[in-house]
Amino acid sequence: MDDAAEHISDEDAAALLGVPLEQLEAMVDEGVLVVVDHEDWGRSFLRAEVLAVRNLGG
Repeated sequence: MDDAAEHISDEDAAALLGVPLEQLEAMVDEGVLVVVDHEDWGRSFLRAEVLAVRNLGG
């Protein structure tokens, strides 16, 4: 799988979780989600991590 496919934007992460961007930011502040830096487009999230949080009901 392409490395870029593993990284998703704030908007995509919020959509996967079904939450507004403000709640996504709160999840980052609380340590529920970890921001990673992608060399091509900056701040991102790992898709697998976002899916894991969704499966946990985070």
